[in-house]
Amino acid sequence: MFLGVVPPQYLIMGVEWKLIVFLIGSMVFASILRTLGVFRLIGLAILKASGKSPIMFILILSFISWFLALAVDEATSIIYVLMLLLDIKKLTGKDIKPLVILAVLATNTGSLAMPIGNPIGVYLAFTVGLHASDFMVHALPLSLVTLLSLILTAYYLLRESVKEIIDAVTSEKINIVFTEFYTKIEERGKFPLIYGLSLLIGFLITVSSSKYLAVILQGIYGETIDLHSLLAFIPYIFIFLSLEEYKPKKLESVLVHGVEWPSLFFFIALFMLGYSLTWLVQL
Repeated sequence: MFLGVVPPQYLIMGVEWKLIVFLIGSMVFASILRTLGVFRLIGLAILKASGKSPIMFILILSFISWFLALAVDEATSIIYVLMLLLDIKKLTGKDIKPLVILAVLATNTGSLAMPIGNPIGVYLAFTVGLHASDFMVHALPLSLVTLLSLILTAYYLLRESVKEIIDAVTSEKINIVFTEFYTKIEERGKFPLIYGLSLLIGFLITVSSSKYLAVILQGIYGETIDLHSLLAFIPYIFIFLSLEEYKPKKLESVLVHGVEWPSLFFFIALFMLGYSLTWLVQL
């Protein structure tokens, strides 16, 4: 811009602001759910369901990451799975980097299964005229095969790390953690946790059905509703609904500590850099 190569207004236009707005909202909403204890509950359930088996733990974690990515989108999936893994780290005190890598790979695998999972899928669906049924026939089977390969590879490479994490949570310890967790719930009431779980389910359903919601709104307003613009504001609806149980004065703390601002600024700079390169090609 300062060399006079790219006008500043085009750099601003090159940023995918809808994605940035969506990520900020998703991170804030995820932090609120974490405060309400939703991810701690899911993390405890996964540890208990794995039954001290590394393969079961890898299978459950991979499937959750894979399914969320195809049902919602990869950005939302990885945010919520990482929140879940951070709570598992708190429970075990162990290094979760291998699990983070596994979750990212499973998320990427799931994102190719359906068009909503990945911006590339959305782009193909709109420009080439592909439908969800086309993805189910051609992309979904490939995604499942890749997921199976990932699970087997992860078990071969990560079974010792996962076993160490699982062994850190003995049956006695997990029962104590469960007891402490449910004691706190009993003290403050079950409603906040149930409400948080309901909001999470509602959010996932709304995001996954945003295409149909856009069609309904289009009929009401009589104007074209951009799917991605609509998607960008869905987290804020649920942030507003969460204020029933989450004090509004705490939102400032969530915005400061719950949003991964360095990553967001990295994305903004990356979009600008990418647009600069396309601008040079056009010249």
